[in-house]
Amino acid sequence: MTMILRAAFLVAVSQADSCTEGTCSSIPEIRGSQLIQTVSLAGKMREGHKLRKDIHESRQAWDPELLDRHCLQAWMNETNTPRSEVCSDAVTNSVKDDKGNYIQFTRWEDRLMYSVWRSALESCAAGQPLVRDIIASFAQRQTCFINETTLDDQPTFYIPSKILVDGKTVINGTDKVLCTGDSKTANETQLQEQLHQLKRLVDKYDLETPGTPQITHVCQEMLEAHTLEKYSFIGILHSTRPAACNVKSEFLDANLCSDAEVFLTTFQQRDLFVTDADSGGFKGRAAEGENNRSEMCMEDETLKGEEWFDHKVTLVGSTTELCSIDTSAQPVFTEPVLKVGVYHEYQSDNDVADAYRQCGAPFVAGISATMPQYMAAVAAGSNKKGKNILDALDMQEILVLMSMLELGGFHAMTGLTMAVNYFYKDMVVIPPFDSGSFFEESENGIRCHDTITNCCTNATKANGFYNHRVYREMMESWSAIIDTQFPPSTDNLEPGKETSTTTTTTNTVERPRNTSEEPKSNAHAVAPISLLAMMLITLTQ
Repeated sequence: MTMILRAAFLVAVSQADSCTEGTCSSIPEIRGSQLIQTVSLAGKMREGHKLRKDIHESRQAWDPELLDRHCLQAWMNETNTPRSEVCSDAVTNSVKDDKGNYIQFTRWEDRLMYSVWRSALESCAAGQPLVRDIIASFAQRQTCFINETTLDDQPTFYIPSKILVDGKTVINGTDKVLCTGDSKTANETQLQEQLHQLKRLVDKYDLETPGTPQITHVCQEMLEAHTLEKYSFIGILHSTRPAACNVKSEFLDANLCSDAEVFLTTFQQRDLFVTDADSGGFKGRAAEGENNRSEMCMEDETLKGEEWFDHKVTLVGSTTELCSIDTSAQPVFTEPVLKVGVYHEYQSDNDVADAYRQCGAPFVAGISATMPQYMAAVAAGSNKKGKNILDALDMQEILVLMSMLELGGFHAMTGLTMAVNYFYKDMVVIPPFDSGSFFEESENGIRCHDTITNCCTNATKANGFYNHRVYREMMESWSAIIDTQFPPSTDNLEPGKETSTTTTTTNTVERPRNTSEEPKSNAHAVAPISLLAMMLITLTQ
């Protein structure tokens, strides 16, 4: 019975975690069918527990060097390491924050997404409809309420619920991922008030004159609306469907509606979203108390007695507050916002988290289920009627959505990239790993794109770094795409410049790059322990 209760708890944990992503109601609950099927799995879980425990103990757990180090600021004081060294953008900087991320990489992501955000702001202020149409897509969404308080409930709104048991993915009931509802949007009347508030923001933009300070202010508010409590963005997202599904509107497009929701639901069925029945990890996230070191350091050096949900800041992205990038030239947030992924989620000690950690990719909240929701909303927006789904979402829109989520502290770029590739069924950029081809899952749950060092299972280091070659190549690929979509100024560009600088004229954002010589790769240093773990997992399947 202990195992049964534990399994039921894991279902609740996975649902609670998914609330952050916009895939469940604010107050998670275990449906009866889920609990029944969870009970039926208890025997299998018990049988496989010992072998999984042996495998877990035979591989490299966490990052031993980070585990042996005191929290970042305490370590800096002990070793007299200056802030300039810790926060350096040099490719030789191997200092990690207390979430386990290389600081130079989180700063790289923040600077790159900030440059996209600046370009989007300037485009919007010049009268271009890019940002305006993105927000209008959310403002025109179709209600899920079939009366004042009852949400629509259709079979297509559900996906299989997956739990990893004895190294195998097992179906465990279903999860509702569309029209889930939210306590912030309790009924139809409240929803319509929230939608009208977003519409008023769009209307306000339409009335302003391009090139004025007033329109710039409105553009900034549109870009930060999804983080501001007054717009109830998550409540709207949980209680509506894409605008193309709006049966009472002139922009109804049943095919586009269906294609957008199929993309959303099939992506969330990928094995990367499985809940690990042994550890409780979900999408690489740690269960409560699992990553005790990171939690302790966050409490001691950042929150300092404050509850995580009360800790609101105007700093951008995922970089530790000590090293946050400078956005004083054009602040992103006009008021403090809650960065849930940064202050509430931590790396687990499971296969997905290992792939993040050992490939050097910054981890914020694991694989993003928010990004596909935003993408589906814009692809099936109010201005997309008659378009094929693959033509309904362009790369500028994708980049703006990525910048909104990355700067808002929701997710890091690896977790955002997965949804982009899956949408196009193409490798727009190559991430360190994913869960297999676009049409079938990998037999082992994770497909590693590092064919030289196999970073996903290789726990060795060289010069203080895990094998991060593929991650760096992914970032350079995104940089090249951004250069094409939002061309930077050709004046005064300095290769290898460590900070992002901007001016107030259109298309003058310098693209941040890390172009200094990279430390030598440990290409063939595959850890015997990792290979043993892989063999044991294979034998159990």
